[in-house]
Amino acid sequence: MRLLQRSTRKLALTEAGQLFYQHCQAMLAEARAAVDVVQSLRDSPRGTVRVSVPVTIAQTFLSMVMPDFMHRYPEVRVVLRVTNRVVDLFEDAIDVALRVRSEPPANSNIVARPLWRTEQMLVAAPSLLKPNAPPMTPAELAQYDTIDVPSADGRHVYRLIAPDGTRHEFEHEPRLVTADLSMIREAVMRGVDIAALPEMMYGAPLRTGQLSPVMPGWTFPSPQLYAVFL
Repeated sequence: MRLLQRSTRKLALTEAGQLFYQHCQAMLAEARAAVDVVQSLRDSPRGTVRVSVPVTIAQTFLSMVMPDFMHRYPEVRVVLRVTNRVVDLFEDAIDVALRVRSEPPANSNIVARPLWRTEQMLVAAPSLLKPNAPPMTPAELAQYDTIDVPSADGRHVYRLIAPDGTRHEFEHEPRLVTADLSMIREAVMRGVDIAALPEMMYGAPLRTGQLSPVMPGWTFPSPQLYAVFL
């Protein structure tokens, strides 16, 4: 089918060529409109995002930043699933999961972006430590009872770093196991056993003297908050 009519003096569209040209113009306009829509989404985030977040992170870190986020992005709708369970991003229809790990999540099928790093410390109430000499080594720590969060394999291990940089695994049997860090902090402040807490939980009571450090100079691998998505 001929689209152009050529003569010695000019080049003109045939009737079929004119129809083809009009359709091309319409397609180009639609393509430009599609690009504009995508660009507008980039310029101003909108839509629904489903986020899984651990209980303590929701109650502390996220509760402080979420109001500012909602003000900044008024067209975004956030659905939070507050749980300590490790969700399956695909099966549970989660867009972003916040996870606390000392190392990046080991899964080649997901993307992990570090957001925030904290410190972890063994702490106890001064009343618990005063009657006896505070533990300074893992051997002395074994004389005390502990509190800990649940573990995937049921084992409870403090991965400690000595002042000289050597690493030690201290396995223990906690008297209380709970994922509620607020409950752990409250129990420890009331003189119930020893626990490892992140800075956001021990910082304030340590400064006011309600908690004391255990085994000063010994540290943990620094936990980090990751945003994980497909």
